[in-house]
Amino acid sequence: MSRRALEFVGAVTTSAIVFACSDHSAEEAPGTDSQVIAEVVVQNGHEPGGKVPLSSVGISLPVDYVTNFSEFAGLTNLLNNFQPYQGPIWLRRGGDGACGASMADAQFLARLSSILAATGSPMSLCLDFESNSPAEASRVAKAVLDYFGTEPDKLRQIVGFEVGNEPDLYLNHTFGAHTYTEANWGYEEYLEQFDAYKSALYSSTPPTLTKPFLIGTVAAGTESVFSKNFLKNQPDFISRERAVLSSSALHYYPLSRPVPTLTEEEQRAKIESLLSNSSVTNGVQKLAGSIDAGATAGVPARLGEANSVSEGGQKGVSDTAAAALWGADLLFEVVNAGAIGINFTLNDGFYNPFTIEAKGASDPQITVNPLYYGMLFFAHAVQNDARFVKADTSTQKNIKTWALKDKDGNVRVAILNKDMSASGTVVVKLENASLQGLLTRLDTPSAIASTGLKLGCQTFDNTKDGKPSGTLCTEPVAPTGSSYRVTIKSASAAILMIKSPQ
Repeated sequence: MSRRALEFVGAVTTSAIVFACSDHSAEEAPGTDSQVIAEVVVQNGHEPGGKVPLSSVGISLPVDYVTNFSEFAGLTNLLNNFQPYQGPIWLRRGGDGACGASMADAQFLARLSSILAATGSPMSLCLDFESNSPAEASRVAKAVLDYFGTEPDKLRQIVGFEVGNEPDLYLNHTFGAHTYTEANWGYEEYLEQFDAYKSALYSSTPPTLTKPFLIGTVAAGTESVFSKNFLKNQPDFISRERAVLSSSALHYYPLSRPVPTLTEEEQRAKIESLLSNSSVTNGVQKLAGSIDAGATAGVPARLGEANSVSEGGQKGVSDTAAAALWGADLLFEVVNAGAIGINFTLNDGFYNPFTIEAKGASDPQITVNPLYYGMLFFAHAVQNDARFVKADTSTQKNIKTWALKDKDGNVRVAILNKDMSASGTVVVKLENASLQGLLTRLDTPSAIASTGLKLGCQTFDNTKDGKPSGTLCTEPVAPTGSSYRVTIKSASAAILMIKSPQ
């Protein structure tokens, strides 16, 4: 069954981007040679595929970032760097311990409102499922909606309440006075609990909710038999609850069980596993049932929580340039499959897109990690209401390419060289190629580098305000016949943009 991305309604329109040119050409990139390592044929004359939804890029924002940094311009800038390319970033508040009564606190809501006002972000919020208190969930939801208002222009920012966080992992855990066991917990019991919440939210007098506003999360999607049983029921759940669901969500981490330290051999093996094609396609396969069921029911799917390695990430893997390439590729794969985006996890871990530490009340310390560059790379590539275009790639190396055409007819070809050793030339063939191309690079020192990355000649290393330093630049690439030759280093990426001849 073919799948097309479901467009997110209510986000702002992207704006045009002005590119500056660097003083070196794409034929002179350091550390490369003229060996052809991939050929890409872009079928830009064909009808474009699914449109990339605005706000595809998202972050699961932890509670303490809302409470501690709502007035910090650095946080606002980090979130708004995506705005010109992909609209406002999608924010999510969820995860263990992130739901519950604190969300109804007026001071918290004021701080959250400040962030949303500064970013224009859509935001999904969780309701506590672990305590099994539908009445409390209804109280919290009512407090949120009363604060933000229920008029359409106000409500568009609060886009749904996520009911439960990874309920397939409740097994053998105790929340409050209740212990979940195989005898009292499974898909049928989950439906009973969901029905109780739904009744409290929609059947109260007056009802707390009056439109499809719940986000269904039947499964985290781990490899356990118990979790797989939940996951296989997600399409059924979407069909059953389509009247109240605004979207469905799934969580995805391709690698697990981080360890304190890795040997060089172990680090390379972990990075190669992360950069493998299966680390992104497996996520799409797990999401496929939700996408297909949602296409029928009008319930778009989203990776509501995702990152490279579960349980906080792996030092030496999740905080390296490899994570930037993996994150960008996962975004392309998931959105091309028909989902509306990904919220990458941010908490006290090595996999954070960025971290902010409160050194002092007026001097928070910002660290921008490689994954953030990958997210921003994707945003650059899909700007201006882009749609996917078919691209056939021939290569023996670990290279992925994605082609898109924006609403003005400009074509962008994203080249992800996920190979840890192969450098060389990628030949991009484009029908009726005649105009000079412009290349935006994601430069990395190596796959294991955690600093020194640059996107379009700009870096976030040592940023104080969440903005990049350096002037945004591109490189000219002249066509030879119908082809463009782009030299590219191992463990790096680039976007070749060819303007529409019209």
